[in-house]
Order: sequence, then C-alpha cells, then structure tokens
Amino acid sequence: MLSLKYLYTFKHPGTRTCQVPEGECGFILRASCEQYGLWTRTLCTNSEDYANTGIHLHDIISGRDMYRYHVDSGIKPDGTKVTTAGGWNWKSKWLPDIADWNWKFEQSYIAYNVADYLVTKPE
Repeated sequence: MLSLKYLYTFKHPGTRTCQVPEGECGFILRASCEQYGLWTRTLCTNSEDYANTGIHLHDIISGRDMYRYHVDSGIKPDGTKVTTAGGWNWKSKWLPDIADWNWKFEQSYIAYNVADYLVTKPE
C-alpha cells in the first residue's frame, strides 16, 4: 500500500489566540492507495504524525469540514482555454468538446468550512 503525508499550515478562526510555541497551526492529511487510482484521504489526529513536522494540530480541526478540489485547464477546439475547479467527473458532461487528453491538472486545494466562525464588524 502506498501512503503519503501532506502538511498544511492553517490558522483556524477558533485558534486565533494559539500560544503553542512549537511550529505553526496546521494539519496533516494522509493519502493512502490500496488499489490503483483509489485513494483515501484521512485527517491525521495522532500526535506522533506531527513529530518533527513544524506544525501542530488543534482538536477544533475536523475532517468533515474539509473539501478537496483541484483546478484543471482544457483547450476547446477553437483554441479557447477553459479553467475549472471542483471534482473531475463533471467536466466531460458539461464540456464534451474538450477531449479527456486535452485537460491539464493545474493545482490541488483543500477548502475548509469555517462558517460557524464568521465574525462581523459593526460599521
């Protein structure tokens, strides 16, 4: 089984007053592949995973609030470049004139829902 660790620095709004002196606030996602093309991503919560990484995890971070997406670009038959963000399934349905081999992976991202921590300032 192939297993990779991805380290992210992330200052959650609920940890603004973090006083942990070791490293930056963040999290680690472990990606594992037991079968070709079938990846599982898991939020690491074991303190041993964070040893010597330069980041530390707060227990307020939750995997259920995360969404992984990626940005791809494709070239239409007329030469127009199209950039998409999200999952990979829908592109061929919405943009059928761009062949699968004409798509190029650009970047992978993690979006984190912090809606419960939004703060408004009085005007």
